[in-house]
Amino acid sequence: MDRERIISLQILRFFAAMAVVTLHVRNLVPMVAGASGSGVAFNALESGAAGVDVFFVLSGLVIALTGPLAKPQPSGAVFFWRRWRRVAPLYFLLTIPVLVAAIRSGGLDPGRVAATFLFWPYAAARPAYPYLEPGWTLCFEMAFYASVALALALAKSRRAVICAALAVGALSIFNGLFLEFGFGLAMASNRDRIMRLGAPLGVLLIFASLAVIILEASFHLTPIDESYALLGGRGTLRHVIAVGLPSACIVAGTLALEPWAKGRLASLLSAGGDASFAIYLTNQTGANAAVSLLRFLPSWSWAATAASFCLGMPLLFGLVIHRWIERPILRDLKRLRLLARPVAAAD
Repeated sequence: MDRERIISLQILRFFAAMAVVTLHVRNLVPMVAGASGSGVAFNALESGAAGVDVFFVLSGLVIALTGPLAKPQPSGAVFFWRRWRRVAPLYFLLTIPVLVAAIRSGGLDPGRVAATFLFWPYAAARPAYPYLEPGWTLCFEMAFYASVALALALAKSRRAVICAALAVGALSIFNGLFLEFGFGLAMASNRDRIMRLGAPLGVLLIFASLAVIILEASFHLTPIDESYALLGGRGTLRHVIAVGLPSACIVAGTLALEPWAKGRLASLLSAGGDASFAIYLTNQTGANAAVSLLRFLPSWSWAATAASFCLGMPLLFGLVIHRWIERPILRDLKRLRLLARPVAAAD
C-alpha cells in the first residue's frame, strides 16, 4: 500500500488550502461588495487561518510516513532532496515577479531577502516575511525537513522517529508552533489505530473540532489569524492549544475516513489536493485579480456573488499553475537522482 498517497488526506489538503483562500477573501470582498467588515459571521471567516495549522500537522504525518517509517527508508540526503524539490522550485519561481515589483518600487529589504532565499524569518531581532508572503510557513517546513533529514542520518528504523520527535521538541523551545509537526509524527506512528476508529467517529471529530475553531474565531476567544506574532514566537503555545489541537483532531478524523474516500468525487477532490500547494502560494494573487475584475462588473455587487467569484479565481489560478508549471517542474526534477540509495529499514 502506498503510505504517502492517502486519499482522505489529499482531500483535506484541498480543503485546508481553500480555507486559507477564504481568509484572504474575507479581507477583500468588503472592498468591492460593500459588505460589513464586522459581525459574528465576518469574524467566523477568520477560522480559515487554521488551514495553515492543518497543513503543519499533515506535514508531520506525511513526512514521518515517507521518511523514518518508509520501507525502504531513504537516507537523510535523499529525503531532504525529495522534500526540497517538492516545494522550493515553485516557490522561488513565483517569487521572481514579486521581487521585480519590489525592486521597481524602491529596492529590496535585506531581512526579507534572507527570509525569502534562506528561509530565515528574522532580521534585526524582528520577524521578517519572505517577499512571497505565504512562504512564511516554508520557514517552518524547511526547519522541520532538515531536522528529519538529520534524524535519518543519525538513526535507522523506527529509532529515526524518536530522533525526529526529539528534534521537533528542541525546535519547539524556540517556537511552539513546531509542536504541530509533532502531532503529525505521533499520528503517523499510530496510523493504523487511528484508521480503526471508524468513519462515524471520524466525522464527529472533524465537525466538533471545526465547531471549536469557528466559535473561537466568531467571538474572538483567541486570535487565529496572527501569522506575524507566530513567526516571532509570540503566543505560540496558546495558539497550539486553541487551534493546533483541534486541527490535529481534524487530521485524525479525516484519516479515519479513508475507507470512505472512494469514487469520482473523492478522485476529483484528491486532484484538488495535488494542487493545494500551488493554490496556497498563489491565492492572494488570484483573489486580487478577482477584485480587480469585479470593479469593472458593477452588476456583481452582491456579497455572496463577489465572495464566490473571489473564491473561484484563486482556485482556477492555482489549478492552472499546478497543471502547467508545477507538474512539469516536479516531473523533470524527479529524473535527477542522488547517488545515495535508500537504506532498508530494520524491523
